[in-house]
Amino acid sequence: MELLVLTVVGIIVIGLSAYFVFVREKPKVIKDYITGWRHYDGDRALPALKPGDILQLKRQPSNPYDKFAVEIFTSNSAKLGFVSRAYSNIVSTAIADKKVVICSIIAINPPPEEAVKRAQIQINIYK
Repeated sequence: MELLVLTVVGIIVIGLSAYFVFVREKPKVIKDYITGWRHYDGDRALPALKPGDILQLKRQPSNPYDKFAVEIFTSNSAKLGFVSRAYSNIVSTAIADKKVVICSIIAINPPPEEAVKRAQIQINIYK
């Protein structure tokens, strides 16, 4: 029983120490809208999305339009679109360099707001 408790405590300590690294370090912050929303699963996923949701980012270096393209997915693997080209190089490079990159929704703008401003995201990049 003691070994189990130590294992659980060890996991908690590891988790907390990683958390404190994030708290001490000021991240590079990018605020933008999801690009390509209307071409993917954005409107279907919209009812389940809310501010604070964490999104998954995946590099797509084979993209013919942007070699730094970064896809954005929900936790249920619904593709919402891409990081805009204005920031794709920064985000893609950070992911490739194994930096901690966290993307979350900060605002949902349901219709009649135009699709290009449907979901606002924030990307935090830690060293």
